[in-house]
Amino acid sequence: MVDLEFSYNCNHEYPFPADLVDSLPYIRHFSGLTALHLRFNQYCGEDDRVAITIEETWEDRYRVLDTVFHCITGKWTTEKQREIENNSMGSWFPYNRMYLDEDDSSVPAGEAMQLRELTIANLAHFHDNDLANSEAFKSLVALPSLTSLKLLITTEVNEDVGESIVGYGEKYEFFDQLPTTWLASSISENLRVLSLYYRSYW
Repeated sequence: MVDLEFSYNCNHEYPFPADLVDSLPYIRHFSGLTALHLRFNQYCGEDDRVAITIEETWEDRYRVLDTVFHCITGKWTTEKQREIENNSMGSWFPYNRMYLDEDDSSVPAGEAMQLRELTIANLAHFHDNDLANSEAFKSLVALPSLTSLKLLITTEVNEDVGESIVGYGEKYEFFDQLPTTWLASSISENLRVLSLYYRSYW
């Protein structure tokens, strides 16, 4: 979510990338896009679990994914963006987007991109109900053009306890929900390439 010159540090603060987040809705202008790779920070977690700061919280990741998915599926509007922002109000940063006065009429409404390949690196092992219930997400996984899906799933690391995350329940819910979310029948019917990788044990 930040520029290439930024050096990530697990569980340490960094400046919120407001400019990058502001630019996400402009993805809808790339109407000829056929392949997209989203790369998050490898560290994820609940920001207030043990009084540490997570660089990209569940809410921040939801904000990025749902915004991008609305752009890809032709469902993005300023009103939808406001809903996304409201759903991500739990983010550690009190961020307010600089909204356009009106939707860009040069972008055809309702026209989905013919996306063929989607790669998400460091997808958090967290089942987000807001994302799972998003019409844009449901439309994305049902795109007839989407034939290649690669998910590299990351896990929470707490420096105070090393790699021990067995007691964190969200990872189990995430994998329980995979057959009805990322691997739903609507996408499995069209896929020709599927790659799944988990940073920890399945």
